[in-house]
Amino acid sequence: MEMMDDDNAMNARGNLNLFSAAQRMLSGARKVVPANEDERIMQFAESVGISEGDVMKRHSSMVEVFRRKVQEFRQGGAIIIIDRGQDLKDRKTLQKTLATFLYASLKDEEIRSFFSRIIEDAEDIQTMWNGRHGGHCMSYLHVNGRDKLAVVFPPPMADVIGARHFFGLPEKMRPGLFSHEETDLMRFYHEVHGHCTQDKSVQGFISPPVEQKANFELRADMAAIAGIMRDTGNVSAARLRIAQRDLGLLRGFYAGIHLTEGNAAYAHGSILRKTLTEIEAVGADFRNFSENRLVEFINVSFNRHKISADDLHHRMNVLSVAVKIAAEATKQQTTTVCRVKEYDRKTCIDSIAFLNQCADSLCCVFEVEPSRIWQKLEPTAARRLSTSLVPKP
Repeated sequence: MEMMDDDNAMNARGNLNLFSAAQRMLSGARKVVPANEDERIMQFAESVGISEGDVMKRHSSMVEVFRRKVQEFRQGGAIIIIDRGQDLKDRKTLQKTLATFLYASLKDEEIRSFFSRIIEDAEDIQTMWNGRHGGHCMSYLHVNGRDKLAVVFPPPMADVIGARHFFGLPEKMRPGLFSHEETDLMRFYHEVHGHCTQDKSVQGFISPPVEQKANFELRADMAAIAGIMRDTGNVSAARLRIAQRDLGLLRGFYAGIHLTEGNAAYAHGSILRKTLTEIEAVGADFRNFSENRLVEFINVSFNRHKISADDLHHRMNVLSVAVKIAAEATKQQTTTVCRVKEYDRKTCIDSIAFLNQCADSLCCVFEVEPSRIWQKLEPTAARRLSTSLVPKP
């Protein structure tokens, strides 16, 4: 089935053969129960052929790198990066780390007193990172609008092969696209330059409102892409992050992960593509950006693309329709696309655009030849492209 669409839903590669694309995008998709911290470290160590001790040494080295980076930030307050291997050995060790970085960063005595109470509660933080609330990576606090504290607990390794996103996909990843160090870098940039420099606060470890969460995660992913492009210039690593945010989520929702606004908050691959284009437009000078200039770029891109509550609601509709279209396409059916185009043309068009982006991610990251799922259009044919969304056999 070829999807005929307007320019917003067209991929530069040509005309998407949705029957073929859907089979490849959804093949083997199934829900995966996330492993606990110790299991993930063991699995990661085995996958890259190093010891679990070496995993933690690499983590400690990356923590030190980013502790130096945050010293360059002009913003007030403190950003404390916790080394999970060294700082969580016991309560006293964690308290010492918190105190060392807090008192080096904060001058106001009243605010110091406030943060001292946080240090006294360090046992609760340690308990959280021993597994009770292990899904969160940072806490961000404002105090009287004058100073702030961000405590970030970056995981000891990134989800390099996208196990949660691509588990069961039979296609092999293209070799040499990125290194394990680059995926670690993106996770740290997501947490430190993304979440720790955001304007609005998340009080304690309480989840923010869904619309706010969507923008927090968007800005943090922009930071991940900007950071890796500044440090290594590897666009393939950036495209991995994008693939996790479109193809990975498509597979997850198809496999049975509940489609909620909280989960949809991460489905911003199309916006990350725009940020990547903006980075490439800067040119070679982007590699010379300082930490502060990098954050300034992230802010500009975010302010240009941040979403509203209506945007998030529309995204939910698009994802719901896209999953149904792709699921039916694996069975050579077109019921949803033919029905939705009659009463909500924009959602239908945007759903096909989303599936085009997922297919593009599949070809960028995995060994899938574009010619297997796209029909290349001749220039004259592209100019005459219909906007009817009527599927052709």
